Amino acid sequence: MLQMAPELLASGEVSNRTDVYAYERVLAAVVHGFRPVWEVADEGQMPGLHMLYNR
Repeated sequence: MLQMAPELLASGEVSNRTDVYAYERVLAAVVHGFRPVWEVADEGQMPGLHMLYNR
């Protein structure tokens, strides 16, 4: 898994609220095979949504 440099966290350039941190978390999830909740189609909320995911 990717690790961020401690000096970036200490200097305040990177925090858990930055896009870099969010990207690292998503990348780690993809590498380890976890599917974010937003990738799961919910047919009950929007009929026909599965067609968008099954192209």
